[in-house]
Amino acid sequence: MKQVWNKDPQGLFSFQNLQEIFVWECESLQSLFRASVARFLMQLEDLRIVDCGVEEIISCEEIAKAAARFVFPKVTLLVLRKLPMLKWFCRGLHTSKWPLLNKLEVNACNQIEIFASKILNFQETVEQSQLGTSIQQPLFLVEEGILFPNLEVLTLSGDFKMKEIQCDQLLEESFYKLKDLFIAGYLAVSDWINFLKRLHSLEKLFVRQTSWEEIFPYEELFDRENNATILAQLRELELYELPTLTHLWKEVTQPSPILYNLENLIVSFCDKLKILVPSSISFQNLTNLEILKCHGLINLVTSSTAKSLVQLKKMSVSKCERITEVVVGEGGEVSEVITFTQLIYLKLDSLPNLASFCSESYSFNFPSLEEVIVRQCSEMKTFSYGPLGTPKLKRFIGERFKILKMELILNMQQRE
Repeated sequence: MKQVWNKDPQGLFSFQNLQEIFVWECESLQSLFRASVARFLMQLEDLRIVDCGVEEIISCEEIAKAAARFVFPKVTLLVLRKLPMLKWFCRGLHTSKWPLLNKLEVNACNQIEIFASKILNFQETVEQSQLGTSIQQPLFLVEEGILFPNLEVLTLSGDFKMKEIQCDQLLEESFYKLKDLFIAGYLAVSDWINFLKRLHSLEKLFVRQTSWEEIFPYEELFDRENNATILAQLRELELYELPTLTHLWKEVTQPSPILYNLENLIVSFCDKLKILVPSSISFQNLTNLEILKCHGLINLVTSSTAKSLVQLKKMSVSKCERITEVVVGEGGEVSEVITFTQLIYLKLDSLPNLASFCSESYSFNFPSLEEVIVRQCSEMKTFSYGPLGTPKLKRFIGERFKILKMELILNMQQRE
């Protein structure tokens, strides 16, 4: 099927009550709507186009004398996924309005720029149309007002383009309510930094398959003069399959407010990551920490960062080939005490070079710890070299670690 209809219905089909459109695996489909149909989809709430050959979503064959305007007053979900031929939302100069759009996904639509606010020269567009060519306009053009006043979830995946996003105030207003951002693909670091600066309400960030060496360039993100920082509302951060990542951000001499309110941190398949966070970082609101297949890590956190983990409830470190200890000392007093006040669950799994939780003789207290899993850690002979407190420990799962198991069981017996 190449088209839904072969002629413009000219108002015969208005679909005034249509609420959901899902187009899937139509490889020969060139366009979805005629312009006369698209203008009357007043009740449409859900529009998804997946794995199709569409070159344009709205087809308009006649040469326009004015910029086309399309309004989708009730659409809350828009998904454009695996559309390798997509070049236009609608050929020629146009604007679109999405007043209730809540979730937007643009995935593997690599031939089209997604966002821009530069107004194209309309006369040039008309002249090129008369010559049988078309100026490629971005998928969403911010001309006036706020493009997405209610957008909360944004997914961008593929070799997408965001050329002008760093200098656009209107686009910043369009992302004012954005809470969840999912990024997968390749994007210039300069664009990424300027994009982050505009996401004042962001609570969840997921990043996958980028070519960045650093996620948060500190000097670019922290405003020293105003003592301000971006991402003040960020609660969840997940980094997955980032082959060139070496730092979340590099070491700084002063305490950093970045990710101060972070509650959930998951990092996996980041083979070149050398340091999880600088020693100056405080994670006093972090409740969940999961690390998987990060083979560049030698240790997880410094003792000063460990002291800040007062809200941490779950810690899981798995399949990191080079890690030798979880907490690395910073030359403090031997009598130093580190307390994981809220930690309930601790998992250390498939860490072939792990020798101990910490090689220093610090005292570790785990007043809430109930379950410990230690598996396939063949070099681990003892949990720690200082006093250890686990008054609520109920369950230990391990293999071939008699000394470690006796050490933890002894703590269980002492409380009794």
